[in-house]
Amino acid sequence: MASTNRMLALSPRDAETLNLRGLVLRDLERPEEAVASYELALSGRSDLSEAWHNRGVALADLKRFDEALRSLASLVRSRPSFCFKCGATTSLSLAKARYPVSSG
Repeated sequence: MASTNRMLALSPRDAETLNLRGLVLRDLERPEEAVASYELALSGRSDLSEAWHNRGVALADLKRFDEALRSLASLVRSRPSFCFKCGATTSLSLAKARYPVSSG
């Protein structure tokens, strides 16, 4: 966390560093702050696929599934090829969490 804060001190709007900061915050189980960091990253670079994906995952952590799915839809619009790397698996996980199948 200290490293990303130092990098942001030098370049406070650097989208890739903000995305990295979000990953660190999510690992620290601070998903609200992670979402805020991803949103700052996307405000400067709306084409940053990794930030759309990571934002969706953090929103799912918060059980904000509709917003998470919208974030993944933005990922599909910004870079469809990225979805084949990780987006499809994430989308399936989100859908299962949002619309659980009963076991009975």
